[in-house]
Amino acid sequence: MPLHMTATGRILLAYADAHTQDAFLAAPLEVRTPYTVTDPAVLRAEFHTIREQKWLITTRQVTVDTGGVAAPVFDAQDRVVAAVGIVLNLEEHHLEDYVEMVRAAAAQITRAIETGAP
Repeated sequence: MPLHMTATGRILLAYADAHTQDAFLAAPLEVRTPYTVTDPAVLRAEFHTIREQKWLITTRQVTVDTGGVAAPVFDAQDRVVAAVGIVLNLEEHHLEDYVEMVRAAAAQITRAIETGAP
C-alpha cells in the first residue's frame, strides 16, 4: 500500500528526512478513490500538522467507506521508528473516538522501546 494513502504511511512520511519526502513526492502518486490526496503541497502541509499534533486521521483514501487513525512511535533518541494505526468503517465508527486510544498505544510502545522493556 503506498505510504501517502494510509494514516500510518503518512505518519512515517511526516517524520522522514527532507530527501526521502522529496523523492517520494516527486514520483506519481497512486489514486484509489476520488478523495485520495496526491497533491505534494497538501501532503507537505499535512506533514507539518502531523509533527505538531503527533497523530492523524485519514478518510476515504483507499476505499470510500474506510478511514484510519495513526500515531508515531519514537525511540530513545526521539526518532520515529514505527507508527501505530487502525482502519475502521466510516459508517460504523467515528474516528475521533479512537485518537486517544491510538496515541496511548503508540506512547506505550515508545516507552517500551526507550526502556528496553516490552
